[in-house]
This record gives sequence, C-alpha cells and structure tokens, in this order.
Amino acid sequence: MTIRDRLTRGFIAGLIAGIPMNILSYIFFMLGFTELRFVDWVYVLLLERMVDPTISSHALALTTHLIFTGILGIIFAYFIKAVSTENYYLKGWLFSVAVWFLSYLGSTLFPVFKIIITSDKTPATNLVSATVFGLVLAWALKWLDHSVKVNS
Repeated sequence: MTIRDRLTRGFIAGLIAGIPMNILSYIFFMLGFTELRFVDWVYVLLLERMVDPTISSHALALTTHLIFTGILGIIFAYFIKAVSTENYYLKGWLFSVAVWFLSYLGSTLFPVFKIIITSDKTPATNLVSATVFGLVLAWALKWLDHSVKVNS
C-alpha cells in the first residue's frame, strides 16, 4: 500500500512513534523512575486533576495521547519537507526535544505544577521518552516517505 498524502504519512509516523514512547513511559513508572506517565499528563491537562483511572478513562487518555503524537507527526512531516529531507534522525530528535522543552515551559507558565508536584526524575525520563519518540518518528516517516515514488 502506498500512501501518497504527506498528512496521512505524518499522522501514521506519529502514531507509530507514540507507541514505544508510551511503553517506555509505563516501564519508567513501574520501575519508580517517574511519578507521571504520559497518560497522567492527559488527565491533568484535560481534567485539571489526577484521577483514579478506570479502564475506560485510561483508554481514553491513551487514545488522546496517541492522537496528539499523530498530530506531532503531521507537523514534523511538513517541517522536514520545508527544511530538507536530509538527516532525518537529527531533525527528529531536535523536534522531539523542542516539543519536550516547550511542554515543560508551558506547564511552568500555566499553573500545571500547582496541581501536581514531581521530582527531577519525571522531566529526565520524559526527555528519554521524547528522544525515543523523535528517533522512531524520523525512522517511520523516512520509511513511509521512501515507500512513495513521488516526492510529495
């Protein structure tokens, strides 16, 4: 199957990259390296509070986060086309680190941390997860782009 539409390729690449990002987030949480998983950030941002997750609320939060990673994939797909398609991995990593930084900047400017207080472990593990996201995003988009014969 050939996907000629850049928006669709970007969204799919973002979804693909969001899966290992979330798996890593769960692993870090289970090992006690972080206080918040990415789904917990969705709870805080959408509900303005932490909740005791049910299966349905957890599924909704995970789906919401994966849609967000898909949207990030769309942005990256158009960004890399505008800049150049060389050095996918460096650009993917820089893009994901920029999103990580801007997310923390936004949560500092807006009173998110009044709701939840985390240690320095959470931003560090989120940076590792963001790095994985950026590298997988670059790989997935490069793979999808090279499966298309037309440079679109």
